[in-house]
Amino acid sequence: MAAVARNDLGGLDDRRRAALALADSFVTDPGRIDGALRETILLHLGPAEIVEVLFDVIAWSKQKVLVSLRIDAVVDPDAFTPLGFDAAGKPVVG
Repeated sequence: MAAVARNDLGGLDDRRRAALALADSFVTDPGRIDGALRETILLHLGPAEIVEVLFDVIAWSKQKVLVSLRIDAVVDPDAFTPLGFDAAGKPVVG
């Protein structure tokens, strides 16, 4: 997602741009999801895909609270932190 960090979205198709716009708006300013953005999202994503994007954003956003309170998992700054998933599909860090 380095291209996203640089705001270089040229390589993304319209579906991915719509999903990214939805996620970005939902996280940063939900009020920004106006009629035009809603139409774009509905043009490229089905209802189940919209729900999936929002559930993923909500699930991963809970980490923000842990990080801000400094109670997140301890990581080694000199190594990659492994990320996996348990049998229930919950993320396992470390």
